[in-house]
Formats: sequence, C-alpha cells, structure tokens
Amino acid sequence: MSSRCTLTPISLFADPLKLDAEDGSYLEAERVSPGLGDKLRKREANILWLADRYGADEADVRNRLDFYKADASEKWGGVTLDDGAFFAKAKGEIDQETKKREAVKMSTLTGIESALWGEDGFSELSRFQASKPDATPEEQDAFNGAYRAFNLKA
Repeated sequence: MSSRCTLTPISLFADPLKLDAEDGSYLEAERVSPGLGDKLRKREANILWLADRYGADEADVRNRLDFYKADASEKWGGVTLDDGAFFAKAKGEIDQETKKREAVKMSTLTGIESALWGEDGFSELSRFQASKPDATPEEQDAFNGAYRAFNLKA
C-alpha cells in the first residue's frame, strides 16, 4: 500500500474508497479476494489516524502497528481489536470531534451575529444559554469571545 497518503484521517474515515485514487492496489486486492480491499483500506485509515493522534511517523506506526493499536485501545476497554472494529471506534471518535467542532463554530457565529446586531451582551448571553442549555464551557467561551471581539459598542 502507499507509503505516504495525502488524505487526512477525517476525509479518509468519511470515505475509505478515496484511497483508490492514490493507490490502485486496493482495487486489485478486491479482485483477487473479495473483501480484502476493504480490509486493507481500513488498515491504512487506522495507520493514518494513529500517526496523526500520536504525532508519529507513518513508517513507525506501520512497523509497530500492534503496539499503537493496543495503546489506543486502552481507552476503549483495553480489548485487542481487529482492523474493522478499530476503524469503527476511531471513526466514532472522529465523528464526535467533528460534532464538537461544529457546535463551537455555531456558538462563535451566534456570538458574532449578536455583537454585530448591537445586542446587549448580558441579554444575548442569557438568550444563548436558554437556547443551548447543554452548551459546553467551550461553546460558551466561543460565544463570549466572539461577542467581545465583534462588539462595536465596546
């Protein structure tokens, strides 16, 4: 498989078939043994995700994949996972992180909009908190920071 993939883990976990554009060996593996291409794509995605998470060199992760997978699996109950199950767990983490980033982004945009409309900061914060009672501290900070940064009355 490719020694250096140009795809990000986020884009790769969203669509592992994107690997086919970079390396035809996945399609060839699928022709030789149905299902093998998918297994190899998931393995490659796992390698890229682990390299990204650990800030490690891809070659090191490839050479010590079992070590990295075992270490990452500790937070998932310490069970040794095959490539398919590991892919599913890592994809779940990526999906959660994406959802969190989107929530912070929306909080930031709400803060900017409130400030640009010239709304009172305390009433806008109260309105924001009422509309998002489950807002995380990070989302609240994003709203407040954006409001302060774009408040033209200050």
